[in-house]
Amino acid sequence: MKKPPADHTGSKELRKRAEKRLHGRPPDDSKPRPENFPDILQELRVHQVELELQNEELRRTREELEESRDLYFDLYDLAPVGYLTLDEHGIIRLANLTVAAMLGLSRNELIKRGLSRFIDQKHYARFAALRKKAQEEGSDLGCELAMIRADAEPFFARLEGVPAQDAKGKFTGWRAALINITESKQAEADRGKLQRQLSNALEMALLGPWEYNVTSDIFTFNDHFYKIFHTTAKQVGGYTMSSAEYAQRFVHPDDIFLVGEEIRKALETSDPNFRRKFEHRMIYADGTVGILSVQFSIVKDAEGRTIKTYGVNQDITERTKIKKSLLESETRLRRSQEVAKIGTWEFDLGTDQVWGSDQAFKIFGLERTSPYFDLDIFESNIVDSERVHQALVDLTESGSEYDLTYELRHGSDGKIKNVHSIAELVRNQAGQPVKVLGTIQDVSNQVNLEAKLRQAQKMEAVGTLAGGIAHDFNNILAAMMGYTELALDDLKGEGPVAEKLRQVLIAGNRAAELVRQILYFSRIGEQEDRPLALSPLIKESLKLLRASLPATIEIQMDLPENGCQVLADPVHIHQIVMNLCTNAAQSMAEAGGVLAIGLSTIIVDEDTIKTFSTIKAGRYHKITVSDNGIGMTRRVVDRAFEPFFTTKEPGQGTGMGLAVVQGIVQEHGGDVSIYSEVGKGTTVNVFLPALETEHIPDALEKYLEVAGGTERIILVDDEKALAEIGLSTLQHLGYAVTAFTSSQEALEKFKAAPDDFDLVISDYTMPEMTGAKLSQKILALRPDTPIIICTGFSQQLDDEKAKELGIRKLLMKPLSRGALARAVREALDGPD
Repeated sequence: MKKPPADHTGSKELRKRAEKRLHGRPPDDSKPRPENFPDILQELRVHQVELELQNEELRRTREELEESRDLYFDLYDLAPVGYLTLDEHGIIRLANLTVAAMLGLSRNELIKRGLSRFIDQKHYARFAALRKKAQEEGSDLGCELAMIRADAEPFFARLEGVPAQDAKGKFTGWRAALINITESKQAEADRGKLQRQLSNALEMALLGPWEYNVTSDIFTFNDHFYKIFHTTAKQVGGYTMSSAEYAQRFVHPDDIFLVGEEIRKALETSDPNFRRKFEHRMIYADGTVGILSVQFSIVKDAEGRTIKTYGVNQDITERTKIKKSLLESETRLRRSQEVAKIGTWEFDLGTDQVWGSDQAFKIFGLERTSPYFDLDIFESNIVDSERVHQALVDLTESGSEYDLTYELRHGSDGKIKNVHSIAELVRNQAGQPVKVLGTIQDVSNQVNLEAKLRQAQKMEAVGTLAGGIAHDFNNILAAMMGYTELALDDLKGEGPVAEKLRQVLIAGNRAAELVRQILYFSRIGEQEDRPLALSPLIKESLKLLRASLPATIEIQMDLPENGCQVLADPVHIHQIVMNLCTNAAQSMAEAGGVLAIGLSTIIVDEDTIKTFSTIKAGRYHKITVSDNGIGMTRRVVDRAFEPFFTTKEPGQGTGMGLAVVQGIVQEHGGDVSIYSEVGKGTTVNVFLPALETEHIPDALEKYLEVAGGTERIILVDDEKALAEIGLSTLQHLGYAVTAFTSSQEALEKFKAAPDDFDLVISDYTMPEMTGAKLSQKILALRPDTPIIICTGFSQQLDDEKAKELGIRKLLMKPLSRGALARAVREALDGPD
């Protein structure tokens, strides 16, 4: 700080005083005598010394005054605390530089301004009231104020003033200190905020701190502790309690021993850093049970004794429930993934690690010794790894869809599986790809079913084609067989020509049966159980099978010529033989071998029935299919009849063959057994109930006379040859027949004389009017008219539909004379 200029008024005053003293001596007009000069000089020297001493004293006094003034300036003007003098009205009369800086004005600008001009409006009234009260009482003036600087910047200040009086003791105002407390107020606010945040955190986390004095056996708690138990200190009786009271109030009875053990460990430990965390059941204030997590530490004295424990309790009831729910959800997810054969995987683009779920490892056939796949094994197990890798690159680089099905080599047995994988890209906040999340599903069964569906669609196409030609083909057969029967009639069934014609008839029946089998296999034919001789069917099946077997497999048959009849559908028998023989042949595919099929009859009595699972005692025909192939283990035999169970490579079997065989056999009241030895071969026995009364099939019977009649019949068929054959056959049987190739003409004839005819026989598919439509019109004219419909093939008409239309009989072409004769007789004679 710059000091004020030196003041020389004091030395001038001393000189004047010295001169006055000299001039105060009595005047002496006489001249000084020479002898007095020494005395005069001595006196002047003395006065000179006195003046110099006085000047020195004055100089020191002046320096002290200057130092005191400098000190006052430092203490008053430059003090960190603002000093000011206020009059009784609150007007600023004096102020130091600190106050001026605090209020944002110069000292001169502050003088004679009211302090209230710098006080925030929200504190103005409060300050005015305090000042008035202090003025009236002549007391101190102290308060905290929200103030505003001249530049409008807000701050907080503390005003502390003491009363000031004049020389007469009159109150003149206050000498005050003004202290900026903005930082301390902010720190106080921050502390309050932190305390509130801590309190909120404790409350939100359901945390309650506590302290236990071992010596006094007293627990000390706070409000947060009591909130955990849904109570308050007031309700409980204070913030302290004994350990016994604590256990009685808050610890579940079954867990008191557990808590006691933890306290015992804390008391007995020699480790000064002992820390424990445990959980136990607690009792809320309303008596309900919760879960409490306790974490605590200990304090030891100089002698190593535990004198205090302190810690924090946390209510984890909801967290425990959520954790349990999550575990249950994870278990359900894992089980659902196992059922659906879906695994999840995650590829980290930064580390090139591939994480996989349990099911993902299972699908790959790998043991999960680590959460991550071995990349080399992972990639080597993918058959078309280049395609899969390219799909992953396309996903990460261009965001292309990752949705593909590929083949996977199973890690444990090397079998090929079909898997379907879907994935999506995960990006960070900056938009950069960081990982790929995906699923993988074993769709081997689905792929096999899709292949089966495609095969079924092919069969449907074959069925459509078969249905399209069946009608015409059966009509052709009907003509061939009809004329053959007429020729046999002319020959009276005797001679070499008749025998040849009977062979033609047998061949025609076999051709008709072949068409029927094609329709059945195409699933558009009607199932019909009827008496069947097993030997011819088995031989026919083996003829069809032989062409598809390699030459290394020899077929051996042991089949009786006649007999062994069952009540079944020929297609079902064909399925049984084909499935069993195909399985046997596949077991010998590599090395070849002998496929043996035999047919015999057995009696199942009360003693032997125990070896079967579903059949009753009685006579059975046994079909035996044996091979000397690779055989099966006991485990495979036990599962052999399970649908979709197969030991074959994917694409080589559906696992349905034996299941289908078992279903057909049991549906017919029979049973199936398997015996197999690994490396020796397999034998499958099929037991079908024997037909007690042997039946001679039409195709094999000799030409026999059948019952006829004399009734009047209308015969309608748009095929002229079939109309002629039908006419001749029925006339040969004695009936009076009127034949038509036009359904409309036949209807007109019937309309003219409905009672003149006893029976109507009509083809189903005709150009002018279908047999069904013709039947409706005839029945409208005479409801009791017996009607027979014949068809080569129809998907629109079956036995049930025919009955609904009032049709007595539905016959499939080609018809033998015997079959036609029986049908006519049954239609005319009625159900009785």
